[in-house]
Amino acid sequence: MVKQKRGIAMPFNWMFAIIAGIVILFLAIYGTAKFIETSEYRVSTETAAKLATLIEPMGTGLASGKSDQINFKKDARTYYGCSDLGVFGKNTIAFAEKTFGNKFGEKGGEINTKKYVFAESVIEGKQLNLFSKSFEMPFKVADIIVISGGDYCFYQEPNEIEDEVLGLGIKNINFSEDLGACAGIKVCFGSNLGCDISVYGMCEDYNCESLYDYGKVFRRSDVLYYTDSLLYAAIVSSPEIYECNLRRLMKRFNELSLIYIDKIKIIELKGCSSNIEADLREMMVLAKGLETSEDLFLISQKAEVVDAKNQGAVCRIY
Repeated sequence: MVKQKRGIAMPFNWMFAIIAGIVILFLAIYGTAKFIETSEYRVSTETAAKLATLIEPMGTGLASGKSDQINFKKDARTYYGCSDLGVFGKNTIAFAEKTFGNKFGEKGGEINTKKYVFAESVIEGKQLNLFSKSFEMPFKVADIIVISGGDYCFYQEPNEIEDEVLGLGIKNINFSEDLGACAGIKVCFGSNLGCDISVYGMCEDYNCESLYDYGKVFRRSDVLYYTDSLLYAAIVSSPEIYECNLRRLMKRFNELSLIYIDKIKIIELKGCSSNIEADLREMMVLAKGLETSEDLFLISQKAEVVDAKNQGAVCRIY
């Protein structure tokens, strides 16, 4: 009977050891995987925070614009989002990069920025191209930051647009007189034949410096209306981010308008009047009611009226 008990005990001990080994191995693998995931999430979140920091000084200052490039060692994905909730709303930036097995790791946490960042919702590659432009309507509202990854080819662009792009030193926008030889995303001005994106200028009155001072951009089934420097934002941005940032800009315009209206009251106390308050208040109503970029046209026209009056005034407000 004793020998039989020992005979049963040995297999049981072996089975217990095997099961315990499997459990320990599983826990080790699971723990390692969770550690890698946690590390990836932390590193990706930290990288997104660094990107947000690099974007901060992209303001134009006294210059008409500024451009820069950001390079990654590995293929990366940067994610962009926008919310117009709150006083000014916000943009978000997140990051992920390729890790083991040539697969993208876990997306990190979203980092908030108060800047006005226009981009596709996801950009993939080893390089980001950034440039900033001042957005004015009619006074400076904010600096907009345009981020893109791939190459763009402008076709039949007006001279002033080409001069501006070259002056800013934007490296991923090139020009071609032959649409078939265009490298990258084809952006056609005044045409949609064989184009990925089409731009149509709508500014034809005597105050226009260019037909393309304002107009509309066709991106597949989407139509985005622009004015001033928003042309470039409409070309490279996801429609959702573009429209959201436009509403954010209108909120900022309204807050700045209140400051200028206070300034009008102050100079009136000193015996110098301004005749733009009523027009500014009309613009504020239009800006508050803006739902899509299509509503931008009326605000842009009113901005021209305000600017003309301000330029002709003895006491200018801006």
